[in-house]
Amino acid sequence: MICYEKGESIFEQGEPVSGCYIICCGQVKEGWRTSLGERRTLRILGQGRLLAVTEALSRQSWHDTYAIAIEDEESRLLFIAGQEFYTLLKHPTFSVELVMGQEIVTRAQDPVSRNPI
Repeated sequence: MICYEKGESIFEQGEPVSGCYIICCGQVKEGWRTSLGERRTLRILGQGRLLAVTEALSRQSWHDTYAIAIEDEESRLLFIAGQEFYTLLKHPTFSVELVMGQEIVTRAQDPVSRNPI
């Protein structure tokens, strides 16, 4: 679990893709920079939403967007490295829960959970 303060960068446009994130709590703004360097908002994501999963699934080399934490309280994200993500996708329970989102977030927030994914 990685904690981000309001305004802290999660990744920048043009950085290498190393995996994806599940937002466990807080909010994240995803956007892109124009050729003039202006920031444009693509979407606001909250708890249970996936971040950079398209890049991870397509094995894209670079982020097309940037992402920053925007919650007044810290935002907590679960990072899943690229190869681990592909390994987890082979597990039927994980794949279904990934689509549903919430169960993974619940397990990630509960450090005593012994339910295997």
